[in-house]
Amino acid sequence: MKQKKIILLIILILAAVVALLMILRLTGDRIVEQGQVEIIRQEQKWYLGETDIAKVPVKGELVNGKGERVSIDAKGSTMADVLTSVGIDPAEVGIVKIYAQDEYSAEVSGEELLEEGKVYLISGEDGTITLVVFGDSNSKRKVKEVARIEVDPK
Repeated sequence: MKQKKIILLIILILAAVVALLMILRLTGDRIVEQGQVEIIRQEQKWYLGETDIAKVPVKGELVNGKGERVSIDAKGSTMADVLTSVGIDPAEVGIVKIYAQDEYSAEVSGEELLEEGKVYLISGEDGTITLVVFGDSNSKRKVKEVARIEVDPK
């Protein structure tokens, strides 16, 4: 009986710790809703919506790990234009880390940002925002439901 009480006490303590960590995580951060993207550079933050991103037609093909081609035909903006719209000079960017709602992530270099027609944020029919990187031999850097973009300077 005593052993069951100890196990129950441990479970309660763990649940309390998890709850506390969740509260700490949520109180310091703004929750990014679907169709919004939080852009972070050092201590600065900006929030963009789907309408800020869906600017021009984006067409091309991505290749998955099996060599299958997936056609992209959507509206979006180059990542460089998105960064420029919030006052970040793409020429001064070292690495951009892009995170999905589920924390899946990919990285894009500053050099790739400057390549014409390579790195886009596109708007989906369901209101989500997706990162696509054209020219990759495997589309692992396609990030669906983009929620956060962290910009590291050179």
